[in-house]
Amino acid sequence: MNDTDRQFLTNIRTQGYEDEWILLKNREDPEIERYGGGTSMLIGRRLFQAMAAYVLDHDLTAFRRLLRETAEMRLSLLRRFDLGEPISSSLVTLLAHRELFLPLALGDREMSREFAERLITKEQLSRRQIRPIDMAFGMCLCSFVVHDQTAMEKWTVEFANRCQRPGGKKISGYLDVFSAMLEQNIDGINQGLDQVAKLHLRQCTPSGVLSVEDRDLCVWGVGMVNLARWCGFPVGPRPPLIPAELLVSLESDGNSQTCNLLERI
Repeated sequence: MNDTDRQFLTNIRTQGYEDEWILLKNREDPEIERYGGGTSMLIGRRLFQAMAAYVLDHDLTAFRRLLRETAEMRLSLLRRFDLGEPISSSLVTLLAHRELFLPLALGDREMSREFAERLITKEQLSRRQIRPIDMAFGMCLCSFVVHDQTAMEKWTVEFANRCQRPGGKKISGYLDVFSAMLEQNIDGINQGLDQVAKLHLRQCTPSGVLSVEDRDLCVWGVGMVNLARWCGFPVGPRPPLIPAELLVSLESDGNSQTCNLLERI
């Protein structure tokens, strides 16, 4: 990270801490939080703080704590919506697959699975509100997290179709990983992950889905490597964007949290 970006992030973080009381007050306001607005505003702040903790301070404890808090807030909105609360439907579409990468990056399989299961039920709702490519990406990711073979095949094909259209190139590495996992092709998975890392910076633009604080760490890539490892594929880190210190162990511990895709195909 260059000095200009470091100072920029430091200034934003300092300013954010100074006005955070406003976001916390909004979340406690019954009228604002009735539809999830207070939580939604705080999600962005916590995610920024998590990334800043890693790229500025290399504070793994703070990074993981803040990343978990961010994931739990989005998951809380999904739970509340499913319970019948009047949470805005725009806050629970499959666009939230972006936050699904957070529990994956944390190595929390239980949270990842619940997150994915709840998102899958938002397919019809999402069709009316988000782009088809985001829909396909989200459903594809969720299908692999819950290990639904039929859905994995269906949505990988759909994701492939969408990636051929304008805007698909930037996320084509993720498609390559999904396709190679279905084919049990470890070389293809590695090539896809290389592409994820290579194209990461293209997403970190003012018009992209990621920002300056994401340039030095690819959380989505960390999540993809962890997912591949959970599925039994011995893939490695791509430093510095996908560092080894954030990856789940390659060794299976034999418990119910480890699921080998190779045994399910």
